[in-house]
Amino acid sequence: METEDDIEVFYDPLHTEQHHNVGGLVAKPLMQKVMDDGHITGPLPSPTESARYASQQFSYLPGECKRFENPQHFKVGISPSLMRLRTFLFEQKQKDSLVKK
Repeated sequence: METEDDIEVFYDPLHTEQHHNVGGLVAKPLMQKVMDDGHITGPLPSPTESARYASQQFSYLPGECKRFENPQHFKVGISPSLMRLRTFLFEQKQKDSLVKK
């Protein structure tokens, strides 16, 4: 999943018939490796740098998503390959449930 490039469509993970075109948007990896086999892989940001980054990222959210009372839901989606994996796992679970009955 972390090697996916140029994703054009994101699927709603709960309502699989719903999808959104995301072509042309800039994607940024959400995870970065900081540990490997119990060892730190490189320099870590200072607490001040981490706080600044978190504040900057938070500022990108629409105001409606940041309010405490009645916040708007922030839509997320999954990529086509993650959607296929999700579907496969759900189907496997259904087959396993039928076999156990």
